[in-house]
Amino acid sequence: MRKEQAVASLGQQSLLLPTWVKAARVANDRLKLYLTLLQSAAQHAAAPDTSVPDWVA
Repeated sequence: MRKEQAVASLGQQSLLLPTWVKAARVANDRLKLYLTLLQSAAQHAAAPDTSVPDWVA
């Protein structure tokens, strides 16, 4: 039985709130990165002569 199922069967959904918040923050950070990369690609497509940021880090 998974942790989420066990907690749900006990009726204590509030115990999962910190996990849900952490997962939402990670997803939000990932989305921000993807949108930043997309914006950078669009700017480079509009002006190909400009330098491209280093995204390795």
